[in-house]
Amino acid sequence: MSETGDSEGSKAIPIEKLTKADLPRTVLRLAWPVVLETTFFGLGGIINTILVGRLGASALAAVGLGQQIEFMVQVSFAAVTVGAMAVVSRHVGAKEIKEANRAVGQAMILAVILGLLFSLLLSVFAGQAMKLLRGRPEVIKLGVKYIRAVAFSFMPSFIFAAGSSCFRGAGNTRTPMIVMGTVTICNIILGYLLIYGGLGFPSLGVLGAGVGASISRLIGAAAVLVLLIRGSGLLKYRLSSSWPFDMTMVRRILRIGLPAGIEQIQLQLAMTVYTVILSILGTKIYAAHAIAMRIEGLAFMPGFGFGMAAMALVGQSLGAGRPELGEMAARLARKYAMIVMTIVGVILFFFGAGMASIFISDLQVIALSALGLKIWALAMPMMGTSNTLAGGLRGAGDTRWVLLIMTGCIWLLRLPLAYFLALAIHLGPVGAWSAAVLDVNMRGLLLWWRFSRGGWKKIKI
Repeated sequence: MSETGDSEGSKAIPIEKLTKADLPRTVLRLAWPVVLETTFFGLGGIINTILVGRLGASALAAVGLGQQIEFMVQVSFAAVTVGAMAVVSRHVGAKEIKEANRAVGQAMILAVILGLLFSLLLSVFAGQAMKLLRGRPEVIKLGVKYIRAVAFSFMPSFIFAAGSSCFRGAGNTRTPMIVMGTVTICNIILGYLLIYGGLGFPSLGVLGAGVGASISRLIGAAAVLVLLIRGSGLLKYRLSSSWPFDMTMVRRILRIGLPAGIEQIQLQLAMTVYTVILSILGTKIYAAHAIAMRIEGLAFMPGFGFGMAAMALVGQSLGAGRPELGEMAARLARKYAMIVMTIVGVILFFFGAGMASIFISDLQVIALSALGLKIWALAMPMMGTSNTLAGGLRGAGDTRWVLLIMTGCIWLLRLPLAYFLALAIHLGPVGAWSAAVLDVNMRGLLLWWRFSRGGWKKIKI
């Protein structure tokens, strides 16, 4: 039976029996675990930054640049995770569980192949990658140690990401949340012990941060594999579903997922350019921006959660031949996301200074961070629209339009406008942040337009 929910014993309602009255509970049940999962991930990054920061500026810069390279690799795997989630959700909705599990198997083999490939490339070219980011010699030396330590975690990371996406496609968002929570706790504990030493662990400094991250991700991958092999809800992973290589299924996954992977890569490149614009304005402005981004990273989490709920429900509804249900689910997720994100925006607007003071004691940087958060607060409601409707379109397989809208807004609106406002007419960080807010609002409007047209209801995957 195709279910919108978790494993046995859950209160999920079969998609074919789901009514309009059931949607509020279903959307919330799918969304809140994703919000917690992404919050775990964000908090883990913040705590690791604090731990490494105690080693000094060079260590912090090395890990920061290394994570930027690492994150570029990680987001490229969206070509598999988005495609796998869309395919799994469509087959689950159609009650084609064998085909859904075949998609799981092919996603796993792609995770292994791509993980090994990226591990090899980053291990060999770690130094060259660091030099591209213009790190100083001492920063490059430390950064290479970090990158080579985490390079071996790409295959486990991809396995965890692929398995989590398949779980979400089947309507199970709790399992990825629990595993991510475990990974985050392990990462914090191992990071502390391996960075500073203790309980018999060596003091490895920056290298310890990378080793701790790799071991934690290996634990996460193992947990996901064990759950899938044992069978979790509708999904059950068998080696026979991974081999031989099924090019038909792989093409289906990548046809949907490649635009999402390209979208994420170009987004990271664009954000690098955007960061350069802000760094030109001075060290304190850049520091304020970095702090604001850390805080906003957590503030965006509710939007991501409702976006994942929309993605799973739209995919399953189309598989069940109920596109109108998917449309109602996505619109309801958008409504909830806008309400929550508006509240978050109010908090950022009035309490930004207090949040920023957690990271730094410099009063000028705190004031600049608070100003940035006030400006970013104006983007929060439409960020809810953008995340949820983009999720709905991805769940339907309409990833090319999402790529087009995201790419067009950030490269044709945010970056030129940020340069013009911040540097050409000397509005400084206010100009750069205002350009980003306009980008988010335009993105939300265009995604609403695309979703409302309804062409996604006819996409075959």
